[in-house]
Amino acid sequence: MNNARPRAAAALLLAAVVTGGLVGCSPVAAVKAVSKGAECQSIKRHVQASEVEVKAHTADTKTDPAAYETAMKHLSVDIADAAKSVGDAEVKSSAQDVAESLDVLVTDYTTFSDSGFTEGAAQVVADSKDVKTADAAFEKVCGYQL
Repeated sequence: MNNARPRAAAALLLAAVVTGGLVGCSPVAAVKAVSKGAECQSIKRHVQASEVEVKAHTADTKTDPAAYETAMKHLSVDIADAAKSVGDAEVKSSAQDVAESLDVLVTDYTTFSDSGFTEGAAQVVADSKDVKTADAAFEKVCGYQL
């Protein structure tokens, strides 16, 4: 008798999905949402090691900027690689935008850090804003930032 309530709830949920009554989603839309979520999680898993590497070297920006730059470059490459294997166009596009903007930031950061940012500081700030904008767009698609 204890199993009657969960079984009834599961049956109602299944019926709602099959008939398209689940929060107004069609069965196709429900499947696409699950698929998109899986692809977002795939990207997240793919870049975890690089994110850990970046966090580990964040404190080194003044003492060992090359290690930080390398970690950021690895993250950019990992995001781009993860995006290649994604089938959903919206997820792929938003991940590629993050990877591209991060790559530009790392390139400019490396170029202008050699001069102590006497030149190019404004460009690095603008690049950083581009990364934040791309990451916010990715968050709208996947629910988390890279």
